[in-house]
Formats: sequence, structure tokens, C-alpha cells
Amino acid sequence: MVLSRRLRAAAIIITSSKSNALSYERKRLLDRPPTTHLSKTQLPFRSGTSLSSYPFLLSRGGAIPSTPGLGSALLSPLASAIGFMFWDKNWHGSAFALNLFKNAIVSVYFFAAISVTKTVFKPFSQTTPLPALTLSAFLGVVAGDCTAIASLRRLGSRRYLLIDCLKPAFSTTVGAVAFGERVTRYSVSGILAVIAGVYAASIQSVGGEEGDHPLGDGPASIAIGYWLAAAHLVLDTAGAAITKRACRGTAMGPLDIGLLRFGSAALMLAGIGAAGKLSDRGRGGRTVTPWYSLPRTVDSERTATFGEMTRENWRAIIVGTFFVTFLAPTLFLRSLLLMPLGIAVTLSCLAPLYEPVLAKVLRGVEINLTGVFGTILALIGVAILSIRTS
Repeated sequence: MVLSRRLRAAAIIITSSKSNALSYERKRLLDRPPTTHLSKTQLPFRSGTSLSSYPFLLSRGGAIPSTPGLGSALLSPLASAIGFMFWDKNWHGSAFALNLFKNAIVSVYFFAAISVTKTVFKPFSQTTPLPALTLSAFLGVVAGDCTAIASLRRLGSRRYLLIDCLKPAFSTTVGAVAFGERVTRYSVSGILAVIAGVYAASIQSVGGEEGDHPLGDGPASIAIGYWLAAAHLVLDTAGAAITKRACRGTAMGPLDIGLLRFGSAALMLAGIGAAGKLSDRGRGGRTVTPWYSLPRTVDSERTATFGEMTRENWRAIIVGTFFVTFLAPTLFLRSLLLMPLGIAVTLSCLAPLYEPVLAKVLRGVEINLTGVFGTILALIGVAILSIRTS
């Protein structure tokens, strides 16, 4: 009897010790300060999310020591820079026609990607924010792209980039107000470094190029150009903010969002073009290609003028559209869903850092010290953002 009581007492003591040890271990894990090196099981994803869905977050040794979505955010402007090199001097039509063509083509790209990846796509489901994404497409794609191109033509590259480089600061403000995103002195320092570096690199990448001359240099034309640039800044940021808010917490991925945004933008642009064509019907006597019409295809042996494009021009535009309007937005949307709005938009503005390097490799264009300084400064800003937001 005495032995039985002693065994029961020992069992109670052992059980109590194990319970206390488990409680201590649980408390230690909960109180442990966050680390920058995360294991595969510590990544902040929703339950049931496959890590293979985020290939840009992994390195050979595990997770990249940075904020989630950083790899996608850095690759997105690289894709844009590559695509712009294909677009360069190959489009001989109006800005509206380019906007319509690229949105129609990229809708096919998104549909094909969804079909290949066997993604379940339900555009008219009750959980799909179709009205919000349509509004986002109108603001950011239809109106935003048109104001950007119109401003660029009036101001030239240098003046336009001076306004466009303010987008990171504006988007950070919008993120703090609309989403309650925290703004620290480190994030402000990183964003300012990126803004200064991107502008310096932009001046290097456009310096001395033909086509940097605005259409008009009068005070009225310049004032209109600045208003258009400011409108693009607001419209583009508003489109990104609406997309982030509408898709946050849903099962939609970048491909779903891209198809709905660019597909609806293509339909809206087609409607605007059809209205323009109807308004011009009956006037007659038109000899130039109207703003709503695509350029005509001419023989490749001829020198194509405005309103005429060779097959080589069309191929370059189609390939460029894959990089500029499909790959870059897909990567940006991934980072937008994982990162704060201000940081995602800031990193999406890094295309001018890649352009001088690509021009050097592909065309032999020399990079001056201003471009090198701008690149280093922007990379310092990226390092601050990635470390302090991880």
C-alpha cells in the first residue's frame, strides 16, 4: 500500500514537471524576439498556403532574410525595363491605341497563364470584388496610363520623372491613412534614398536621348504637363490602393487580379474607341490615322512612318507587352498583397536603375558617375527598407 502511494505521488510529480516544462517552452517561443532569418515553417503565410506559391521568397539555404514579397518587388521593375527596350521606337501609333492594344494582348496572356496553372477562376463569384477591380482598372490603367503618356509628351522625360519620383512618398502617406501602415524614421530614410537614387539614375538613362524634347515648351503647355503628371501620380496610387483593399483577405492571386483589371480596362478602352469612331463617321476626308485606330501593317522593306508598322515592329511590341504589362504587374501584385503599399510602390519605381545596365550590356551605352551614384544610393534605400520591415 505504501509503495503504491509512493508510485502515484511520483507519477503526479513527473506529470506536473512535464506540464511546467511545456508551459515554459510555449512562453519562451511566444516571447522570443522576431528574427530576420525565418525557417520554412516560420514564414507568415495563412494556414494551408504552399510555400511553392512564393518561389521568390526562397533561397538555397531557406528564406531570404527580408520582408515577404521583396524578391517579386525587385524583379517587377526589371521586367518593365526589359519590356521598354522592346517597345523603344517600335510603336508608331497613338498613345490610346497602344493602351488598347497592350491591354487586349495581355488579357490573352493572363487567360493562358490561368489555364496552364489550372487556377480556379470565378470572376462573377460573390467573393470576387469585380466592381472595385473595375474601378481600379479605370483609374490606374485607362485614365492613369493616358495621363502619364500625355504628360510625358508635354514635359519631356526629365521634368516628368521629377514628379513621378514623388510617387513613393505619396503612396506611403496613402498607406498610412488608408491601411494604418506604420511609418518609421527608417522607412522614411529608405524611401527618400530610393527617390533620390532613382531620379539620379533616371537622368542618366534619359540624358542625351532623342525624344526627350517636349512637344511644347510654353508656360501653358508645361503647366498642363505638370497637372497631368500629378493626376497620374494620384490615379496610379489610387488604383493600387483600391486593388490592395479589395483583394486583401480573399483567395484571389495575381493572375486573377490581372485578368480582371486589364481585361476590364481593354473593354472600357474599346468602348471609348468605338464611341470616337462613331463620332467621326460621316465627316470624311480623313487622311491620317485616327487616335482610336491601330497602325497599319506595311511591308518590312519600307520605312514605316506614323500610323504604319512593320511585322518586326509588331513582334517587338508583343514581346515587350509580355514583360511590361504581364510579368511586371504580376510580380507587383504579388508584392502588393504581401507588403505595405508605400514600400511596394517604392520598389516598383526601380526600373531606371536597371535601364543603364541593360543599355550597357545590350547596346554598349556608357554609364556615367551620376548613374552609378544613383544606383548605389537607391540600393542603400532598398537595404534599409528590407531590413527594417522584416
